[in-house]
Amino acid sequence: MSLSIFTTKHLTFSELPLRQGRRTKEWSVWNHDYGEQLGIIRWYGPWRQYCFKDATSIYSLGCLKDIASFLQRVSEE
Repeated sequence: MSLSIFTTKHLTFSELPLRQGRRTKEWSVWNHDYGEQLGIIRWYGPWRQYCFKDATSIYSLGCLKDIASFLQRVSEE
């Protein structure tokens, strides 16, 4: 299953090019209604899981549910 671009009601998750020296994928998270980048999903080694790094934005419950759902999908991959 390819997750290069995944869209929900409010968000778009776009896979970023694999940076040199990295083994894990990263995704940029965008609000597709306003074209605003909300943050990045990347592997966080100390916790041994994918995490969402915020870009100092405000989130509704729906957006947070979308982010959590996407984190679950990539963790299961």
